[in-house]
Amino acid sequence: MPKDQMKDNFFDLIEEFLNLFNQRDFKQLEIKFQINKGVYEEILEELDDENLLDKKLSLPPKAIALTARNDNRAIFETYEMNGTEEVIGIECCLYADNRETDLTLEGRFHKKDGKFIFVYHGLRA
Repeated sequence: MPKDQMKDNFFDLIEEFLNLFNQRDFKQLEIKFQINKGVYEEILEELDDENLLDKKLSLPPKAIALTARNDNRAIFETYEMNGTEEVIGIECCLYADNRETDLTLEGRFHKKDGKFIFVYHGLRA
């Protein structure tokens, strides 16, 4: 898969994750993204600490996320992990109500049955 198409696919997967989270659909997050209750509660706590609990989370606009570069902060950066294309790390800027926050979403993608799966790692300020 070409890198641009892969990034586009990764963007869509993370947006799906965030949409389910915005709906507080723990069951689907558990099924589709293997989020357990402890991690879910951790995310809620982190968002509460940042006063973002009642805001709609999203990624930067796709046109910006897939093209812009920022030396100070990852906007939507992917990188190979373990020296293989089978595991791709991701760091991306998190938006709340369409405004940039100080939080960065971290995760990774790994191949399973020929397609990539998103695995949430954490949020950091």
